[in-house]
Amino acid sequence: MFRQIAALALFTCQISVASAQEIREIDPVWRVVTRDATPARSGPDSVYYTVAELKAGRLVRVDGEGAGFARVRYPDGFTAMVPADEVRVINDTSVELTRESGLRAPSELLGLSGSWMAVFDPPLPAGTTLVVKEAVKNRSGDVVGYRVLPPQPPVAKAFARFYVTLDALREATADEIAAHLGKAAPTEPQRPQAQRPVEQPVGQKTEEAPTDQPVAQPDAQPQKRPTEETVTRTPVNPEPQSQTPASPADRRLSLLPAGLEALEASFEAARKQPAAELDQALDELLAEFQRTRAATTDDERLAWQLDQRIEWLKLRIETRDQRRAIQAALAEADERAQALQQQAEAWRKSRAFQLVGRLVQSSVYNGERLPRMYRVQAVTSLDGTPRTLGYLMPDESLDQMLGSVVGIVGESRFDPQLRLMVIRPDRVEVMRE
Repeated sequence: MFRQIAALALFTCQISVASAQEIREIDPVWRVVTRDATPARSGPDSVYYTVAELKAGRLVRVDGEGAGFARVRYPDGFTAMVPADEVRVINDTSVELTRESGLRAPSELLGLSGSWMAVFDPPLPAGTTLVVKEAVKNRSGDVVGYRVLPPQPPVAKAFARFYVTLDALREATADEIAAHLGKAAPTEPQRPQAQRPVEQPVGQKTEEAPTDQPVAQPDAQPQKRPTEETVTRTPVNPEPQSQTPASPADRRLSLLPAGLEALEASFEAARKQPAAELDQALDELLAEFQRTRAATTDDERLAWQLDQRIEWLKLRIETRDQRRAIQAALAEADERAQALQQQAEAWRKSRAFQLVGRLVQSSVYNGERLPRMYRVQAVTSLDGTPRTLGYLMPDESLDQMLGSVVGIVGESRFDPQLRLMVIRPDRVEVMRE
């Protein structure tokens, strides 16, 4: 598993370098999102995780293009994440970077634990003050990071950015730009407030985007999907294109009977619960909504609205189950790695081996041009990077032991160029795993 994770990270980094080189600078222009639920990604490729889902009709500021993607400046109200160990707390509304940081594009699916792409290049220097929108906590209630407002120039040397496919954007008209700038004008003073966070009237408990959004309502980014770190975001129930736009009162289910009103109230209450409690409630809510839907046959509008609730619940259940499976697999891998490490250490002590590790082949010291030597690697590699402990120079082939954990006794010498021990073995034993 660790090799797969390391390979995936290397693959993504290679894509990142190649894609970044294809993005060319352009004069900033306004573009309009043409499709609902358009992914805003953390990097210029479909392999990067989703930061937010943009609604059709939203205006965005584009300052780069290439590789089929547009580079978009973070709209006002969009947040980034920063781990708790990269900042010091100033007060309830602000933190200060203790070291250079590019901040992190928030993963819509996994929260802070799945957020690793930087939103700033170059990174922000140590000492930069950040406005806090929300403290991110783990299941134990410990603060592990913060959702913050990315500062803008001149505080930062560049804008925070995400990426959107070019085929999901079109040129904005003059009227659309004028309407957008007219709505956005009252919130422009946000830029200097990033330097004086205490004076900025920021609501710390919600992720509502400010009023500078254009035609549509705020996108999904500030409202998070359910993770072990955050509260879930509000579901989106789009009306069919042919229907008259709904008033705010119509966005809730048209529930008249008391039983339906109670069910809707339970749904709204569950969405405001912590992630762990919401996870427990999802299956029960789904069962009740499905039961109600089965009994609804003569009200097409109500049936459609119930279907929207059911689809939302199914999506959250699928996300929850995937998250749990990933967490269980990682926990199991960690436990197995620790157990194997303890077993190898006990075995080494009991047999007085000079070196215990996993035997792997060297592509350089393969016996063709240079002497044949095998690498001995650490039994576990929690960070995904294999660590070489030493080299084995046998008189005969040990290919049958490749991949096994072995214990070695023999004559050793320190190689100053490799900076590792090279052992000519007298005895090599395979440990039973």
